[in-house]
Amino acid sequence: IMLMQALRASGAWPVAVYGSERSRPRLELAKRLGADEIGLSDEETITRDEGRFQCAFEVAGRPEALLASARLARRGGTVVFGSGFDQVPEGLKLNAHLKNREVNLVTTTGHPRTAWDRALSLVVSGKVRIDGLVDLQVPLADADKAFQAAYTRESFKTVIICNPE
Repeated sequence: IMLMQALRASGAWPVAVYGSERSRPRLELAKRLGADEIGLSDEETITRDEGRFQCAFEVAGRPEALLASARLARRGGTVVFGSGFDQVPEGLKLNAHLKNREVNLVTTTGHPRTAWDRALSLVVSGKVRIDGLVDLQVPLADADKAFQAAYTRESFKTVIICNPE
């Protein structure tokens, strides 16, 4: 959701956010915070939008999201593999989805100091909103509840307070 806002602030258009049925509350939040479009990443939607975007970001941490991103990128476009996992997505055809369509696959694992400065300036300017992202705060003694809420997606972002004073 923060990436979507940063893309919008940088002039990208349209910015669409896809997710699973389980992610519907996050999709609705993305729409409220500026996504031009939201949609389920089901086969019907991916087939409909195949080859539509100049750039597609995989940030879900799921192999099927990388496959969807490869299909959504247009010929000569770019897929950014941002989250990281070791499994090759089932159904990913390197020639058909990437090479033959000249789709660039870019990875990222870190950011230079200038990127952090830019990110903070987007928040300070209000172009990237963080209000409403943290919806659960728990003391360190209840950390297990925080991890459970994050795992089951009962909360969007959870913060564990180490020193509640």
